[in-house]
Amino acid sequence: MNWDLRHRKSSLVIRLLLAGWITVVIVVLCATGRWWGLVFVVPLVLDLYLLRRILTAGSGR
Repeated sequence: MNWDLRHRKSSLVIRLLLAGWITVVIVVLCATGRWWGLVFVVPLVLDLYLLRRILTAGSGR
């Protein structure tokens, strides 16, 4: 987490791209009937949580 806070801008971009990619994977898998794709919701929630932590830690400075 320290790296994320030191390199806030680049980590925000990486986390946003990762969240977008995981969302696309979930939608494509579920649209084709592969409901096991819902297991990727857990990493998506974790990524969004870390993204929120970076945003709130940066706004307090």
